[in-house]
Amino acid sequence: MKSTKIKALATFALVFITATLIVGVVIHRRHLRSAAEAGLRKEISENNDGLQQMRESLPKEIDNLTAIVTLMTEREAGRPTDERTPAKLGLAVMAFTNANWQAASATGAVELMNYQSVERFAGAYFEQARLAQLQTATLESMMGLTSYVGHGERIASMTPEQARLADVQAQLLLAHLRMMLRMSEGVQGAYKEALAPAAKAE
Repeated sequence: MKSTKIKALATFALVFITATLIVGVVIHRRHLRSAAEAGLRKEISENNDGLQQMRESLPKEIDNLTAIVTLMTEREAGRPTDERTPAKLGLAVMAFTNANWQAASATGAVELMNYQSVERFAGAYFEQARLAQLQTATLESMMGLTSYVGHGERIASMTPEQARLADVQAQLLLAHLRMMLRMSEGVQGAYKEALAPAAKAE
């Protein structure tokens, strides 16, 4: 009888310990998932703030570059330009971050999330990466143009041949800027979806 009681107590203790461990694992997984989702939302929200600043500045940058192209067209034709004409060349650069996404992927936290949420987060970071790549290409085009025109101050003294070569770079940069403006709309939409209330995960 005593042996039976000992076995029963041992079995109960084993079941209790096992249950406690399972509950602990579940709580840990929920905490890990919750912390990861909060980190992703914070990161995307901050990236979205930077994106809005970029979208606000791009139209002005496109206008400035268009004005520079107009001046270079004058120089290419051999006509003098008004040195006082405002023509400023610049680009607001956004520092895209994905550290929390990388951490969530590395720790396996992504696998604990609701599938629809993961899909939205992944979509946001994918669109962000595409825009980041285009921004890099745009910066390269910007550097190519500034080697000819500086920030616009060299245009008045350019020869027609220099103006022609610079115009090629300017048209490439203009195409990049317009593409960035269009692509940023897609990133904005992806961010909005990612930040939408998530469905409850089991």
